[in-house]
Amino acid sequence: SLMRQRSRYAGIFDESTRSLALDAPNTDGPICVLSFDRYVLVRHTRAALDSRTPVGHDGRVHSTHRDEGPKSVLARALTILTSFEASDAEMSLAELTRRTGLPKPTVHRLVVELSSWGILERTQTGICLGMRLFELGQLAPAQRDLREAALPYLEDLWAATRATVHLAVLDDLEVVYIEKLAGRGGPELPSRVGGRMPTYCTAVGKALLAFSLPEVVHAVVDAGLVRRTPRTIVM
Repeated sequence: SLMRQRSRYAGIFDESTRSLALDAPNTDGPICVLSFDRYVLVRHTRAALDSRTPVGHDGRVHSTHRDEGPKSVLARALTILTSFEASDAEMSLAELTRRTGLPKPTVHRLVVELSSWGILERTQTGICLGMRLFELGQLAPAQRDLREAALPYLEDLWAATRATVHLAVLDDLEVVYIEKLAGRGGPELPSRVGGRMPTYCTAVGKALLAFSLPEVVHAVVDAGLVRRTPRTIVM
């Protein structure tokens, strides 16, 4: 009906709000606003607009709707991927929606797209990270080259001590584990390859801080030393 009646109305499309304000001849202000949001067309009547939609200085009606969270498709996809934690074998769509804060239709659409690329995998019980994401992670040159160069020394150290041996690098104020050779008979450690831990409460972190520039140490201290366990040493 909108197309049939378009000759009777004048419309102004607002790119910033993805909305179209329609004006009828001999009327005071817009009769409705059509909002184009995630491929869903929402019609707001004049009564609703009068109560909740502001009119800008230019006379246009501007939608009050604003998405919470990232705006770009890429940022939203990364928000979904980074919502997975080490303890998550898989997650439901509802849990992904809760963690990301994105609308459920948006999460579903991006999950379908990421699954088609193998970045995510959909199972009968949930959603998990895909094999393609693992393959891409193995291509990171800095970590791969460092691991290959250090691995013979890590194996020698493990053979001599039979204790857990870690290889890690500083990333901002945390350490990222590049390799881990688990010891025998010792306590189970929470570290994992690809995992992050604070520098101030890990052995590798303290070793790296000992040879870091003073400003790096000051940055770690200024960020706060949170007690992670009853035996965490803090000031």
